[in-house]
Amino acid sequence: MMCPVGPLTSSIPEGTNITAICSGNGLCTSLRDITNFQTFNTYLDYTQYTGFDADKIHGCVCEEGYGGIACEKRLCPKGDDPMTVGLTASVEEVQMIDCLCTSCKGGLYISFKGQQTPLIPFDASAELIQFRMSQFTSIKQVIVDIVEGTQMCSNTGSVTQIRFILPQGPQPSISIVRGGGLRSTMKPHDISVRSKGQFSLIKHSLFSYEGNRNLLECSNRGVCDYSTGMCECFRGFRSSDGFGGNGTVPDCGFRYLDIMEYTSAGVTIATRCPVDSDNQICSGNGICNEARGTCTCNAGYGSADCSQLTCLSSFAWFGNINSEHRSLDSSGFAECGGVGTCDTDTGTCINCGGHWGVFYGDRCQFFSCPQGANGKDCNNNGACLSLYEAGLLRYNEEKELDPVYYTQNWDAHVMRGCACSRAISVDGQYDINYSRIIGDFFFNQTTNRTQMYSDEDVQKFYRGPYAFAATDFKGYDCAQAWCPKGDNPKTSGVNEIQQLNCRADNGSFMLSFRENVTLPIDWNSTVAEFQHRLEQLFTIGKVEVSVWGILDRNRYDGNICNIEGNTTVNIEFLTEFGDLPLLRSDLSAIRNIDPYLATLQNGYIMNITEYQKGTKEDAECSGQGMCNAATGRCSCFQGFGSSNGTVNTPGDRGDCTYFNKLFTASKK
Repeated sequence: MMCPVGPLTSSIPEGTNITAICSGNGLCTSLRDITNFQTFNTYLDYTQYTGFDADKIHGCVCEEGYGGIACEKRLCPKGDDPMTVGLTASVEEVQMIDCLCTSCKGGLYISFKGQQTPLIPFDASAELIQFRMSQFTSIKQVIVDIVEGTQMCSNTGSVTQIRFILPQGPQPSISIVRGGGLRSTMKPHDISVRSKGQFSLIKHSLFSYEGNRNLLECSNRGVCDYSTGMCECFRGFRSSDGFGGNGTVPDCGFRYLDIMEYTSAGVTIATRCPVDSDNQICSGNGICNEARGTCTCNAGYGSADCSQLTCLSSFAWFGNINSEHRSLDSSGFAECGGVGTCDTDTGTCINCGGHWGVFYGDRCQFFSCPQGANGKDCNNNGACLSLYEAGLLRYNEEKELDPVYYTQNWDAHVMRGCACSRAISVDGQYDINYSRIIGDFFFNQTTNRTQMYSDEDVQKFYRGPYAFAATDFKGYDCAQAWCPKGDNPKTSGVNEIQQLNCRADNGSFMLSFRENVTLPIDWNSTVAEFQHRLEQLFTIGKVEVSVWGILDRNRYDGNICNIEGNTTVNIEFLTEFGDLPLLRSDLSAIRNIDPYLATLQNGYIMNITEYQKGTKEDAECSGQGMCNAATGRCSCFQGFGSSNGTVNTPGDRGDCTYFNKLFTASKK
């Protein structure tokens, strides 16, 4: 997944529409590398993500003051809700630097949210450290004190305390890098940062604290205009000094009216909660808590005044997540999957995955399948399936259905890809009555499994120019076609031969091959009738069937089954090559009359074994040509051409198995 593109918002003439990755306001990074920017904005988890998609899914890490999936939003100032100040004990963020040096020279570089100070000398005063940190654009006010010792580093041990005044609330830990030869003992924490409640290892009575003041957009007393990054304050609130008093910080953090009064239907009503332009408390979509002046929004609504619709949440595709793509916030989920934009007017997720449209769904919960120029998933030559669904359609090396039940991992139902359609028939021919057996047809398609192929669908598998050149689609987007396959004429091999033995005197049975089931076969079918039923299957082109007597070993045209079971049916596959799966039997319609036969179990009524293992190749263009995947046609090497499945006879398979001996002789 590439990073989303958004409108470039800086350094361009007004009215100019230019787009850039991350809108020019952030960095494009992978899930694995997010932790490299854990102080860049809001990614605070230090555990590196190492899932299979760690280097495949990318997103934007926005610069300070920007947000959104493409960093296209200008974020508004945050502050503490002035209506809740004093309800709980307020704690400022306090961090410390322990510095015990043995070689006291050089100094430290201090980094915070993607910015770094110049080298601060080891003997720096609190005033110099405070000055350097005040130069960070993300810090409005900070107070630095050296609470143990008289300088930043010393050979007896110093502790520097850093109090974050603005911004308020919890802050990411600062980081330090030694420079200029500053060294300590072998103890790793002699020169270190202490934060999030850790105590100083130099003076154990000194503690760090995580700030607990609420950092809320527009102080929860306004709505952010993301096009300008300015708060639209509710009535009764305006800019503050950052601490609840009147000031110039445009965060709606100062309350200048305790009670808002308005008139509705001639009645004057007083409230502490937000009132919209229609004089509705909480926009008519929530319940007011008069004591705190806050709204509890009805389901489906959000924002401080309940004026905006919320969107659905799902697994987080990108962001601060764990190995199962669970967001590391309290809910475990992310609005619009963390890759879409919530349209608060409609409550729907839009721009899933940004400009590239990599994701889709009402909560951006699905990974999209590639589309073709026709705008159809998988070029309309396949089905867009989840990993779970695709696993149910897995085929083994023998081209037999061998499902895998993929259900455990987080991506089983959300990660999707193309399952390309299989050709309706290996020879393009089948009995018209076969279409009545809907259940048997299903295994020949991966598209809509409740409908038959249309005439148009059938025709698109035909590659031409030969009559039997019908193949499957392939490729990640099903835009390419397999070329006809066949045996390599330059190698030796034999056809697969399977043997069937049957004891029956009434009823019928069915055989299946590669998930296709024959029409009912009468117990007393002749060789010709039995062979016809097999060749009606979509997955069998041609076979040669013969019946041999057990006693005289002479070939004859008798019935497939008899009471004694003293005949063997040989089935030689002429068009399916390689080691093939055994035919399977359904004997539920056998109705034996003979008392002895009626007591036999299925295994004694019919037995199918492999007499001769097929060793011919099933190679694209028979290994003697080049495949044009755009057309599905073979370009055979000189001397080779389309065959009937044998080396010596030309035919309509579209492969390159036929070997023209005369052509070869003429070149000598």
